[in-house]
Amino acid sequence: MGNKRLPERRAHPRIALYEKVALQPAATVSGMAPGMTIFCGTVNISQGGLQIRSDSPLPARCRVALWIDVAGAGKFFLDGEVKWQAEDENDGGYLVGIAIDEAKSADVHKWKAFLQTLSPPNEQYLQSVTSN
Repeated sequence: MGNKRLPERRAHPRIALYEKVALQPAATVSGMAPGMTIFCGTVNISQGGLQIRSDSPLPARCRVALWIDVAGAGKFFLDGEVKWQAEDENDGGYLVGIAIDEAKSADVHKWKAFLQTLSPPNEQYLQSVTSN
């Protein structure tokens, strides 16, 4: 059997970018001390969420506070919810998908403005310019 692709459910395009992240689960997570900070890095980011790579597992539906330190752009304080987790077969860590909670995120507008500076250019415009 071949690999079957699932339909795309993302509302926003992902941007591959590595940045440092510190996060704290809002509730006690099995195997972690209360209030423990996890240091990890992003795999990709978007307006609505991010994928991180962590040495620590984070269960689905776990609420997290995120501090993302972006070189040249500053720090962003966001809140989110873990949507999924999978083992990273490359190094034994975990890949974790987090949805940003816009209503609770202090820097959500600053985050969206920053992402606009990274967004890929309009593909139709590029095609029209290169075909002339």
